[in-house]
Amino acid sequence: MKADRDPEQQRIISAILTMAERLNLETLAEGVKIVDEHALLVQLGCTQVQGFGIGKPMPFEETLDWMRAHEAKLLDTPKIRGHHSG
Repeated sequence: MKADRDPEQQRIISAILTMAERLNLETLAEGVKIVDEHALLVQLGCTQVQGFGIGKPMPFEETLDWMRAHEAKLLDTPKIRGHHSG
């Protein structure tokens, strides 16, 4: 909660992500609710997120439309210069 504003939580998240990277494990952050949390997690190296900040539960029939709209939104996202993922 409020990891985007709490330096102590940021240190804990960073330590967990560093440990996962060293163990060659993929990470997934669950419960991401706001864009600021998502941005922080990406900058700290978390490649997968889920939560209401990404999408709310929806009927299956709406899923493909949501996926197309979300993909278009991602393509329009500004890139952080000098940041290398992977």
